[in-house]
Amino acid sequence: MYVLVAGSVGALAASGAGTSASATATVGLIAGATMALVLALAPLVLFKPHARTLVIEPEGVRTTINGMTKDYAWMDILAVDGVGDRIVIQCANQNAFIVPPEAFGSSVERDEAFVTVRRYLQEGKSRETPQ
Repeated sequence: MYVLVAGSVGALAASGAGTSASATATVGLIAGATMALVLALAPLVLFKPHARTLVIEPEGVRTTINGMTKDYAWMDILAVDGVGDRIVIQCANQNAFIVPPEAFGSSVERDEAFVTVRRYLQEGKSRETPQ
């Protein structure tokens, strides 16, 4: 799909330059293949293989990965949802933390954590919202 889109864009760009049809097709295919390669490799380059630690507190969420720490106040969190057996913490910056079931000792512990995180979110937002 991306190869076709990028190839079409490349072909349109080259066709306006007075080039032959075969040169236009070549440019389009090279552009499409390059775009497909970049899109295929991006997740591998951007993925962080290190273990991430989340600390959930009444003040917000603290994340640590590879020695780097960042704090998110509850105003920076859009929602906390249960998706299957995972807890998903959606951030305002379009990121999300997906907490797998393996992070908990049992499903009961996971359910208790989910209730606590939702309560912290609600309390944090009400505390930070001007009345």
